Formats: sequence, C-alpha cells, structure tokens
Amino acid sequence: MFVRRAIDHYLKGKRSRRDVTRFLETHPDLDRLAERIADEIREGRYRDTRITYFNRVEPISGKHRVIGRESVRHQIYDHVAVMALQPLFDAKVGRWQTASIPNRGTIDARRAIKRWTRERSSKWFVKLDVRKYYPSIDRPTLKAMLTRDVGDPILLRLVFHLIDRYQGDNGLNIGSYLSQWLANYYLSHAYHWIESPAMTIERTSRRTGEITRRRLITHQLWYMDDLLLIGTSKRDLKIAARRIVRYLKDALKLDVHEEWNCKRLDLEPIDMVGYTFRPHGRVNIRSGVFLRARRTFNRARRRPMTEQLARRCCSYYGYLRNSDSIRYRRRHRIDHTMRRATRYLSTQHRKENPMLQTVSSLEPLEEVSYYPRGDGLADIRIRRNITTVMHGDGETAWTEYTADEAYTIRDLTEQEAIEQADSIWLDCVQASKSDSQRLAGLEASSLDQDEALAEIYQLLSGGGKHEQSQ
Repeated sequence: MFVRRAIDHYLKGKRSRRDVTRFLETHPDLDRLAERIADEIREGRYRDTRITYFNRVEPISGKHRVIGRESVRHQIYDHVAVMALQPLFDAKVGRWQTASIPNRGTIDARRAIKRWTRERSSKWFVKLDVRKYYPSIDRPTLKAMLTRDVGDPILLRLVFHLIDRYQGDNGLNIGSYLSQWLANYYLSHAYHWIESPAMTIERTSRRTGEITRRRLITHQLWYMDDLLLIGTSKRDLKIAARRIVRYLKDALKLDVHEEWNCKRLDLEPIDMVGYTFRPHGRVNIRSGVFLRARRTFNRARRRPMTEQLARRCCSYYGYLRNSDSIRYRRRHRIDHTMRRATRYLSTQHRKENPMLQTVSSLEPLEEVSYYPRGDGLADIRIRRNITTVMHGDGETAWTEYTADEAYTIRDLTEQEAIEQADSIWLDCVQASKSDSQRLAGLEASSLDQDEALAEIYQLLSGGGKHEQSQ
C-alpha cells in the first residue's frame, strides 16, 4: 500500500524519538493506521495537523529563524504528499539545485564547483541571495503552479491543506519535509528560465556586421536560495544578474539582497557551501568553519572524549576530508582523533543498546565469554538455550552449536561477569524491548494478578469447599 510505504519511509531512523514512540504506542498496528490515513486523505478529514513554533539562532550566521515543529500525523501527511509528488519534483527540479535533495547536498555542490573552476572559461562569478526565502514564498503563485502541474484533485486538496496550516498568510514552514521540496520546486522555475534563451544576448560585429548569439553565463548552481553564477565576461555576468533579479521579483515575488558584485576568480575565491574555491580546482575550508574544526579537534586530543565532543569531531571531519587539508590532517593526527571519536560513539551505542541475536558455531559455545578491551571495559557475551545439532548426509557429518546471545560492554572483571551472568542477561533482554512491548508485558502481568486475586476470593467465599465435597 502506498500510504504504508510512506509511513515506513517516515519512521526510518525516527522510532527512538519520544513523540514517535508515544504515537506508535497509541497506533501499534501500522497497516490499520495506513488504512485510516488513506481514508482521511480520500475524504478530506485531516486530523491532528497542529504545528508548534519556536525561535532558533543559527550557530554560524547568527540569523534568527522561526522553526515549526509538526505533529507526527502531520509529518506522515507530508511524506505521503512528497511521495505522490515525487515524479513532478524529479521532472521539474534542476540538476544543479543542490539543497534538501537526496544525493545532492554539500558534497555534490563542492564537486561541481571544483570542476568548473578548472575550466579556462571560468573567469568571473557572482553570488545572489534571496532575502528571507521561506517566509517570502508567495502561496497563491505556488498554488497556481501546482494546479497547473498536478491533475489529481485529492492530492491537490491535501497539499493545499498542509500549506494553509503554516503560520501567516504567506511563506512556507521551516522544518517541514514537504516545505523543503516545495521550496526547490518553486525556484525550479527560475532555474529553467536561466537555462532558456532568455539568458542569451545578441552581439553585432562592427567590422563585419555579423550577428552572433551567446550565453551570458557558463554555469549556475543553487544551494536552496543561494545562487552562484560563473561566466567569462564581467559585463555579461552583470547583465545576467540584473535579469535574474528582475525575473525573481516579477514572476516569483522574491527579493534579492542588493549587496552583490561580480568578482574575478583569480583575485577572490568563491565562498560557497562552507568551502572556498580557487582556480585550478583548489578547495579550502571557509575560515570560520576551519577555526571551529581546529578548536574541536584540539579539545578532543587534550581532553577525555565525550559524546558531544565525538559528534562534533564527526561533523567537522567531513569538511577536512573533502578539502585540500591532507598535510594539516597528518601534522595534527586528525585521522587518529577521528578513530577515537567513532570508537567512543560505537562503544556508547553498544552500552546503551545491548544486542540480542542468535548465533551458531562449529566450536562448542560457552555460557559466558569475556574479552577485555584497552579502555578498561570488556566485551561480554552471555549465551542461553545452547543446543547441539547433528548434520550429515551419509558420507560426512558435523556438529553445529546454536544459542541465544546477548552482547554488551561493561566495566566488570571476568569473575564478576560470570557471577552476574543471569542479571546481565535479564538487563539486556529488558533493554532490547521497545516501550510498547514493555507496556504489553505490564498489562499481561496485571491481568495475571487479577486472575490470581479472583481465585483467592473464590476460595475464601467457599467455592473451594464446594468443589472438594463434590
């Protein structure tokens, strides 16, 4: 079922979230939930589409943004709408629109710009930035585009309802899965307009009178509302930038920041997607990002590793690995620190999430296996229900040993692990259960208790004597 696939897509990687866990406890049967949501969409009876808003300050830019947190049911509606609109988005969104699109993120943009800066025709560039893009999107214009491109009235009704739930009379919700796709779809009209003959110019030769037509730019790249234009001529690039600003104003009702200038690539690098790009494909990290990355790895090298510090190392390592910083990484042993961070996160995950599995071996299995680690902890494997299975086809025969195994990491000695094997096993089994499974277990235990109390009351009332006399 289509809606069920949308629910599975939404739940991927989100089952541990508190609001999602509570929602799944209320709706344990996902097939039934999918049927209900399909009926709601078909009939236009949408439930629980509330949005709560909070302010957030961006750590790098310092910008204040209003973020909308949608309910779980609202997010499922978003995924259903996006999956239904995916053929439209695939057809309309341009190749070099590189934000909030799978496999078209920062790395894809970095590769493209690096390749373009190697070309001899890449001499000048200009950056344009749409002012407050998400709040400035004109809803009537967006709805008119969708009405023209989408023929399903049920799908249109769903999308329009979700758009109208956003705060205010204009704009889209920052933080919505549907909004990020609609934002790219909205700007795709500008992308294709730039690729059209509108971005060409005719020139007449003074000597021969010959009329030639050429493009004003050689490359364009959008990172959501940030636009990069690359060309060979400063004059042509200025003409192109003015035309684009006018088109965004007239057709899409968007304003562009006025502080833009055409710059020569060999004198000033392109500052885009957290990197700086120079001629011949040289890529460095933006100075602000590099300073924060250096500070993070210095702290990780000098201090004990923490979860927050390890996650920050993983975040900044991507910038270092995808830039020309190999000598810096070797000099400061960045890769070594990164391995410490990943090992710490893996250990924490295993400590918090013990693994239960069924194992098999050709060698006899022990009830407790103990493997000390270099960090003072130990890998402990507790096995239960060990069985022996004989295999043979008449000529060859072999023995296979199977068991249920719990794997965890503890700060215990081998003797303590052996003595506490039963309690460790129960802890691992309990930790591996979901909240809904724990709730069901509590309900079952309370039911058994009620049945036992009922039997006791029956005996006290004389039911037992009556049965005995009979």
